[in-house]
Amino acid sequence: MQIYDLDKLNTIIMLLYDVEEQTRLNTIQLISMVAEYPPAREKFKQALEKLQEMARQTADAPLIAQHAQVAIDVITWVP
Repeated sequence: MQIYDLDKLNTIIMLLYDVEEQTRLNTIQLISMVAEYPPAREKFKQALEKLQEMARQTADAPLIAQHAQVAIDVITWVP
């Protein structure tokens, strides 16, 4: 699979700010999967600050915090 329009990833990043917890969780999981693609990984580095904020919210949203940490690990992975 190839992603030709990396600007569409901005839409995914904006979904991290959605009011619905389920939407945020699905978005984080999507980021974790798409970030395996190196150009997308670079683009998602723009979302690291928000993901780190979400990863710290272990008491309020433990599932989101857990998946946010996975996304951070994928985005920051270096071969």
